[in-house]
Amino acid sequence: MTLFSYEDWYATGGTRRQMERALATGVVRRVRRGVLTDAETTRKASLAHRLSAQAAARYLGPRTFFSHFSAAVLHGLPLLPSRLNELTVIRTGGGHGSVHPTLHARDTVLTVAETTQIDGLPVTSLVRTVSDLARMLPFHEAVMVLDCALRRGAERPELLSATRKGRGCRRAERSILFADGDAESPGESLSRVRMYEGGLVMPVLQKEIRDAHGRLLGRTDFWWEAVGVVGEFDGKVKYDELVASDVDVADVVMDEKQREQSIQDEVRRVVRWTWADLWDGTMLKRLTPLVGTR
Repeated sequence: MTLFSYEDWYATGGTRRQMERALATGVVRRVRRGVLTDAETTRKASLAHRLSAQAAARYLGPRTFFSHFSAAVLHGLPLLPSRLNELTVIRTGGGHGSVHPTLHARDTVLTVAETTQIDGLPVTSLVRTVSDLARMLPFHEAVMVLDCALRRGAERPELLSATRKGRGCRRAERSILFADGDAESPGESLSRVRMYEGGLVMPVLQKEIRDAHGRLLGRTDFWWEAVGVVGEFDGKVKYDELVASDVDVADVVMDEKQREQSIQDEVRRVVRWTWADLWDGTMLKRLTPLVGTR
């Protein structure tokens, strides 16, 4: 993937007619005004947002940092696609914040410790980014971000300290205290939120299941020991990661089925659900009679 301007194109010997042909055939496409790319169109919102950030970086002032949703993308934190329609930055050079169709700029002060660089782009630090989002996001979205951040090495006390005062501090505290770095995917995080909000008995995360001889059969997403029930979130994230590393998906699916069968022989019940089940209440309807409520 390459980003370049019209001037870059002409400087390397490209002609106007060649440019028009490349645009018409999709070999080249516009990312924003004056910036083009040879990258293919992606349907993944986070990748498209990252590309937009890289394109916009050359036009930002020297004291401007990607923040909030854009910083989350650059740090690899999970967000719902609806949050990625505009770039978000913090300007530290004075003036006023502003909102444009593709850019939301806030004016505030950042310490050196609150900034970093990712792939050469100026961005707020992991702690500052997560703290900003914890103050403003709804509980279920904040937990997805916080679970990931804790798994990446962020410390809960540091996050609590960074959000102890100011707007949204109570909202942030609730989410930070609930977050759990043992969650391995956004779907698992949202599952926990749905369980909590639905009043279910809360499960143990990432429980190792062994047979009578102590042989490890697998590690489950959720485990209710008192009733012998295993819960598994079926999401595309893990499979997508495996595809990216050139692992045969057919082998993965077969291994997963064998793992589930081995676990099924040792527990009372295995319940699986998908993203859709988290939004329409199906997961709660299936789990409630099996695991009970608090």
